[in-house]
This record gives sequence, structure tokens and C-alpha cells, in this order.
Amino acid sequence: MEIYKRQSIEQLDSRKNSLGLQIQNREKDIREQETKVLEVNRKTAEYQRIKSNSQRIQSLYDKLLDTLQKLDVTEKASPESVAIIEKASPAFADRPQRPKSCSRARWLAWH
Repeated sequence: MEIYKRQSIEQLDSRKNSLGLQIQNREKDIREQETKVLEVNRKTAEYQRIKSNSQRIQSLYDKLLDTLQKLDVTEKASPESVAIIEKASPAFADRPQRPKSCSRARWLAWH
């Protein structure tokens, strides 16, 4: 009976040591996985930043291309396709001339 008791205690101790080693291994695995998760999160954030930048650049490219196409359309209107319909009129001043004397200015203001 004593032999069975001793064997059971030895088996329990062995099982206890085995479980202790398994726990240590699992804790080591958890630490490694945490490191990997942090690296994946860092790479995901970097990917999102690059993707956002790429979309911003694509949008800018599309706007520039649209502007370039609009400019290209206006370039196609060559001077040869413009026809003169009538001759230019004589030039005239934008502003009317100011009166040369104050009395004349007053007279113009009243009339």
C-alpha cells in the first residue's frame, strides 16, 4: 500500500512539473505572439498611411489630368480658325476728361 501511495505522489509531482513546464512554454508563446501582433499592427498602420497617401496622390493626378485636358481643348483653337468679322473702332479714353476750371465743374454739376 505504501508503494502505491509513493508512486501516486511521484506521478502527481511529475505531472505537476510537466504542467509547470507547459505553463512556462505557453507564457513564452504568448509573449512571442504579443510581439508579432504589435508588428502586424505597426505594418497595418503603415499600410493604411501609404494607401491614404496613394489615394490623395491619385486624386491630385486626376485633377491635374482633367485640367490638362481642358487646356488641351483650348490649345486646339488655333489662330487660323479665328476670323475677323469687323474692323476695330477708334480708341477712346475710359474716363471722361475733368473740367479745367472749378466754375465749369459747378456749371456741369447743376445742369
